[in-house]
Amino acid sequence: MLMFRDFVPKQVRNAGMFGGGEFETFESAVAAAGEWLKAERIRPMQLETVVLPDIWQFIRVWYDDGRDVEGHPFR
Repeated sequence: MLMFRDFVPKQVRNAGMFGGGEFETFESAVAAAGEWLKAERIRPMQLETVVLPDIWQFIRVWYDDGRDVEGHPFR
């Protein structure tokens, strides 16, 4: 079955009255994705950088979870 998981930089400080919140770096999200792929032995189908206007960017990993092998359209 086609699945995805997002890796978003974590917020380290909440937004205040006079400023926005503070977030980890984009590289920390990339590192988290790499650690998850290695730990779970996931073979990704696609990696994307998703950029949303005026918010943030994050990593999206598309993968096949191995279920429904018989009816899988790509096999």
